[in-house]
Amino acid sequence: MNHLIRFCILCFLAGIMPLFGQDLIVLQGNEEIISQVTQIEKWHVYYRPYDQPDATPAKIAKADISYILFQDGMKQFFSSDDLPPIIVTMNGQVVPDSLYDADLYELGVTQAVEYYQRKSPFWGTFGATAFYPVVGLFTGIVTGLIVGAIPPTIDYVDTPDPVLYQSNGSYAEGYREQAHRNKVKQVIKGYAFGAALQGIIIIVFLSTI
Repeated sequence: MNHLIRFCILCFLAGIMPLFGQDLIVLQGNEEIISQVTQIEKWHVYYRPYDQPDATPAKIAKADISYILFQDGMKQFFSSDDLPPIIVTMNGQVVPDSLYDADLYELGVTQAVEYYQRKSPFWGTFGATAFYPVVGLFTGIVTGLIVGAIPPTIDYVDTPDPVLYQSNGSYAEGYREQAHRNKVKQVIKGYAFGAALQGIIIIVFLSTI
């Protein structure tokens, strides 16, 4: 009997030994992730699988976590202050564990690349460069610097998701900054095309002399 008890104890210890030195993430659905928690940010927890200590940390939303049992025995729950607010957009509800902070900033950047395509900076710089013989190379630079330095005016109604633009600062910031970069690119393109046209005109003129 003593041998049987000893055998059971050994089996039990063998089963729990891999857990020593590891953190246990328990999800809302009671799924367990044996891991090493590497970082806890505002709305996300980063961790490595316990059997992959050199792996790139994975990310999981705090809203999906029931609690974390750390290797020192401390158990951590997250209060409502740790969870992002729910944002309701024109495209439906953005749930707390999907897109926030850096993710929403990147979404703003991505959508600005696609949707903010104003051509007026191009034509303004192109005109100032191309239609003034010789001096246009200088007036184009001045015009481009002025136009490019001014952030674009964005009407939220013209954005792909006006509700999200108004309600989330990270998304709006990403959209505005990328829109400004788009504007600068149009300025550079306008000057390049205008300068090229100036060069052609000068070459043609010199060839006729």
